[in-house]
Amino acid sequence: MVKLAIRGAGGKSGGGGGHESDDTLFSNAYIELVEAVSEGEIAGLLLGSQSVYLDSVPITAADGTQNHQCAWDQRFGLQSQAAFTAIQNVSAELAIGVEVQVDVPHTEIIDDTSADYAVVTMGFPRMMTIDGSGNVNGARVEFKIECQDTGTTGSPYVLVSRNTQRTVGGYDGGHDYYASPAYAFSAEIHINSNSGDPVAILYSTDGGTFTALETVEMVANSGLFYWWQWPYSATTVVNFDEGQYYLRLPANSSVVWYSFTAAANAVVDGKCGSRYQKQYRFPLAGVGPWSVRVTRITPTSTSAKLSDQVFVDSLRTETAVRLIYPNTALVYLKLLAKEFGNPPARRYLLKGIKVLVPDNYDPMGRSYAGLWTGGFKVAWTDNPAWCFYDLCTNTRYGLGNYISPSDIDKWALYKIAQYCDGLVDSGRRTDGGAVVYEPRFTLNVQIKDGIDAYTLLKNLASVFRGMAYVVNGLVTASCDMPSDPVKLFTPANVVNGAFEFTGSGGVARKSVALVQWADPFDHYNLKVEYVPDRAKIARYGVNNDEVVAFGCTSRGQAHRLGKWILIDGETVTFSVGHDAALVKPGDIIQCMIPLRNQGKRLGGRVKSIDGSTVVLDSPITLMAGHRYMLYVAL
Repeated sequence: MVKLAIRGAGGKSGGGGGHESDDTLFSNAYIELVEAVSEGEIAGLLLGSQSVYLDSVPITAADGTQNHQCAWDQRFGLQSQAAFTAIQNVSAELAIGVEVQVDVPHTEIIDDTSADYAVVTMGFPRMMTIDGSGNVNGARVEFKIECQDTGTTGSPYVLVSRNTQRTVGGYDGGHDYYASPAYAFSAEIHINSNSGDPVAILYSTDGGTFTALETVEMVANSGLFYWWQWPYSATTVVNFDEGQYYLRLPANSSVVWYSFTAAANAVVDGKCGSRYQKQYRFPLAGVGPWSVRVTRITPTSTSAKLSDQVFVDSLRTETAVRLIYPNTALVYLKLLAKEFGNPPARRYLLKGIKVLVPDNYDPMGRSYAGLWTGGFKVAWTDNPAWCFYDLCTNTRYGLGNYISPSDIDKWALYKIAQYCDGLVDSGRRTDGGAVVYEPRFTLNVQIKDGIDAYTLLKNLASVFRGMAYVVNGLVTASCDMPSDPVKLFTPANVVNGAFEFTGSGGVARKSVALVQWADPFDHYNLKVEYVPDRAKIARYGVNNDEVVAFGCTSRGQAHRLGKWILIDGETVTFSVGHDAALVKPGDIIQCMIPLRNQGKRLGGRVKSIDGSTVVLDSPITLMAGHRYMLYVAL
């Protein structure tokens, strides 16, 4: 496993006129994460490390400045994808926090018989002693860690604690690598560079075949390092399974190796004014379960002048398995813990999951080449129509086990998708005053909360101001967009020729729309777009209508939705015969109503057509000097 180490000094205490020696015990701390960010396959992080935000600060700024020293990697969520090189095992940790007394050993049981290794983390709150002159120095404490295979009858406790040694690595120019001592488990690496480009660390177990271990982001230096012609540097710690290792690094690097000695009582000798932690890792031999026992050898202090408490802070089990998490997009992070008081909040700017789109469609250019023959290809898009299609047909995370592609009206979606890709005024202007155009509708959302399928389909359809329904056995989507009328209704084809109109009262008429959307210029925090109708406010007062724009990351799109919401109209109700059964939800119709045309009858039925002569079911009077349009729905 690859880990980052932090070196930090504990504070000093004063008083008494004596001398206090410097701290000599320092804890290594790092934060290592593997996070599932999406179903797969995705297009990936939009701008690499610039798209990884830690506490709202990107790893790399737009100008290339490194804000955090860390290593990262990503997997796109393929069915077969490589495991992260840095992650060698799967672990589970149990917090303990129990002090070990000299006559009271502490024992823990490991029930997981599939575990391969155990790691005991020992904690030392303070290690110091005060002599008769008031001088503050370090302290020494000895203890041992033993393990017993309780699954094997008669198995004794075996000493598993070992001490470590620190070896400065020399560069072997003849073989182009740094060689570790035997039983190495960790290496502290420092890299200097004239370039701010990320640096790859390569490793090998035989000195011949090297593979990438991790890529480290370089951090800009200041002061002495800069004047020594090293404007960039990075420090990282890599941990391995115990063995012999070789590292290949760029020039101007240095390595300090950490390796184990033979099994022996553990000794901690030094000074720390704040909590110091040390880990002891050992293999779990036998069949298990196992009993792990920690025994203090040094007598427990009874003097206020000697602080040498020993705690078992935690017990971690590790299973040597490398998981690939198929069809799951992942991001790996390794961070310096000293940069954060707590694990930072993480955000990732992703080009999300790839979906099926028409094979004549260019998602980046938002253009369609020629006629579409109905074929598809896989690509990333934020067009809500094709996201709708993907959710309906995907068999893993969508409704594909219930709806087949032949059950979707893809031709209707094709028209809607073209309407979504149409460029409109975004409401923004360039510095020169030119109009900035944007697609009419886009969808950018992470669907992670539990929601029923039909509600989700309705939410997706709402992005393009539409609805989803089933007609003639096909799942169909409609969109409120300009189109030709599909049917003409007049008293001649309406039961009793009766049209009923319904309007809304003044109190119910909304005059202000408050549209909630996610602002990409403010880390996608939710904002509210205020859309007023001045004329309605003057007549009816302020009457708010609050709405959440699903998947909306454009202020212009949110504003257009608010204007659409504030459109008022009347509802007309009438009854028809079977000849109107072909009208679908969302279709545009025309109504020729005598009451709205000064009692004139401007519609009816066609009795016959002879060439350009149309015979109507009733005579009409055409006034001279007026232009008339005849609509005929066949």
